[in-house]
Amino acid sequence: MRFKGGTEAQPLIEALEILRELNATGARNVPDNAPTLFVPVRWQGYLDEAAAKGDATAYRHYWELPVTLDMPGKVADFLRTSELDPDERAALDQGQAVRRGQGYPLRVPAAPAIHRQLLGRCQPLDSAQSVPAQRKARREYANRVNALGNGI
Repeated sequence: MRFKGGTEAQPLIEALEILRELNATGARNVPDNAPTLFVPVRWQGYLDEAAAKGDATAYRHYWELPVTLDMPGKVADFLRTSELDPDERAALDQGQAVRRGQGYPLRVPAAPAIHRQLLGRCQPLDSAQSVPAQRKARREYANRVNALGNGI
């Protein structure tokens, strides 16, 4: 499946294509011409430092980190039944279940802005009508999204 999006999403879409190719070929180094506009401002310094040191492993880590974020399964289940924008739906559909411990988090590749939008969409999980596990799942996701900062 290929991502589609508006002009603002193009650097992220290009990065996902590069990441897909790196994983398919077993290559480790991110190409020099790879986009970095999707990297949050708070991580840009780490990316620049890794590039200056020639540390390809650290560079790839900081380059691909903003592309994925684990979403608790209860949040993903709620969002699957919600009305979403096409970019939000595409990001959610691209998620892969990660089977570990209790529940199945969904590893969602998306720009921080998309994660913030998805977090806003699951606001009803904070209500008194939600079960405690749903409220906890939303708080966990909120903590992960908020850790991304307001960069990009």
